[in-house]
Amino acid sequence: MRYLPLKIFIVFLVLAMALCGWKWNTWFGNPIEVNYTTPSTPNRIMLSLGEDADYDRAVSWRCDSIITKAWVSILEKNTNIKQTIEAKGTIVKTPGGSSAFYRAELKNLREGDYRYQVGNSGGLSDWREFTVQKKDDSLSFLYLGDIQDKVNGLSDTIFSHINKKYPNLDFWMFAGDAVERPLDKYWEEFYSSGDSIFDRKPIIACTGNHEYYKAVFKRLDNRWTHYWPLPKNGPKLFKGRACSWEMENASIISLDTDGIQGMGTYFAQFYWARRILKTSNKKWKIVFMHHPVQSAGEGRSTIIMRILFKMMFDKYGVDLVLQGHDHSYSRYTAKEDGVKKTPAYVVSTCSRKCYDIEIDENADRLGSCVKLYQLLNITKNKLSYKSYTIDDEYYDGFSIMNIDSKKVFLDEKPVTAEKLETTARFKRKKSKSEKEARREEIDKRNYGK
Repeated sequence: MRYLPLKIFIVFLVLAMALCGWKWNTWFGNPIEVNYTTPSTPNRIMLSLGEDADYDRAVSWRCDSIITKAWVSILEKNTNIKQTIEAKGTIVKTPGGSSAFYRAELKNLREGDYRYQVGNSGGLSDWREFTVQKKDDSLSFLYLGDIQDKVNGLSDTIFSHINKKYPNLDFWMFAGDAVERPLDKYWEEFYSSGDSIFDRKPIIACTGNHEYYKAVFKRLDNRWTHYWPLPKNGPKLFKGRACSWEMENASIISLDTDGIQGMGTYFAQFYWARRILKTSNKKWKIVFMHHPVQSAGEGRSTIIMRILFKMMFDKYGVDLVLQGHDHSYSRYTAKEDGVKKTPAYVVSTCSRKCYDIEIDENADRLGSCVKLYQLLNITKNKLSYKSYTIDDEYYDGFSIMNIDSKKVFLDEKPVTAEKLETTARFKRKKSKSEKEARREEIDKRNYGK
């Protein structure tokens, strides 16, 4: 009996080692990055929104692996006023190489059309164009969940199609996992897919787990905050990662959910976001982040997100929470006495990857194995949300009306049947009776059978 504790310890040690061996790649597996070189002329140019999203912009790019003098030349087309704005450079090292990244702030712009060009001692970019406009106090933007495309994938076709169909959007939003892994080849895929879009249409984003290096304490890819020139107005530990934007009628907040690796990092974001939500006088409050507060993904519920953030979102009047991570579609709406109210929680994906979902009767809308994009239009008294397949089929939608300072939720309930295909993993792992039960659940949701 005196050896029993030792035997128990050995059994637990063996089980722990077996678990680590089974999950090693999932928890710690980082692919090796092939060596790369950065071109000696400006490339991967990104335009983004400044903190005052109505009138501020920021530009980033990379060029060579040494810091040189850098600038942005900007021309206001209506007046022919030209400015030269100095850019600040930073050397960013990764396992595959080094790059010099640059960033310039374009402050206090007026409404109108602009041309700009970025320059380094090594060369100049072509001229790009963008517009600063306020259309009767309205705002329209695109929201995309996970992209995570492979090399030579379909993102370029999808991005190009959306941009041609909706060329006048005010900005694009990515809810994390824009790339498959933190490797140069995937960043190249993302940027080449957004060619002639990302440098002309303001882009904002939040971090995703696939943009982190795996470890006991995960580390964000050094390139991330330099690719996206986001406002550095977040909490101290998350400058350029958790951000907020102020617009005519909306306050938008992004959170770095992968950066939450302990109570200290959680409270840093919690108290910062709470202060903004508590003091904002904007008509609409929107939060976007990678990990969902409420998940329909099979086995993917993140209880910490539901406990730590949902109460704050409910208390301080968040209208809409836009999320990713699940590689599926879900919409959950808060309810009071059976009546839908804000906030609405949406998870979406536009990735080649597809994960199974639970058929949750509490969900307003579900989708599996379907690539989607979302359009949002905001005015003083209305927030409109519409989700479409990449073939432009209307998949989900709702509106929130601001009537006498009271939010009224209107569900549009598209006639399109929910797309609830099961993945190969589901078909391989489930028994015949489980597959039949799933088919009955799907038919019941779609046809009331």
